[in-house]
Amino acid sequence: MRTHLLPALLALSTLTLGACSQGTDVAQQRQDMADAQSKGARDVQETRVDAAKVVAAADSNAMKAKAEAAYTIAKAKADADYAVAEQRCRTMSGDAMDACQTQAKETYDSAGKRAREQRDVANKAAGVKQD
Repeated sequence: MRTHLLPALLALSTLTLGACSQGTDVAQQRQDMADAQSKGARDVQETRVDAAKVVAAADSNAMKAKAEAAYTIAKAKADADYAVAEQRCRTMSGDAMDACQTQAKETYDSAGKRAREQRDVANKAAGVKQD
């Protein structure tokens, strides 16, 4: 019985000593953890920067869309007001009709110019390049 026990103990001690000599050094483990933490922090920071760029682009696009929508609405209102003014002017005659049409056209042109200027200011604020 003892003869079987000795080879088993010998094999066990060899495996145990071999495992100890192959173990990673504690300093290296600490360095590996520090490297992993550092890389993780860099990755998180890069992701934050990338996400901020995406959000900024989305904000700019939203501001541009809002400016275009406001312009479209202002233009539609100017068109509608001009159509009503034209109909009113047609009820007149002579110089009164001419003056009314001139005034209606000036009001229409002014409203269109104001709408374009407001759109351009909003687009500039959004960082959109002007044509």
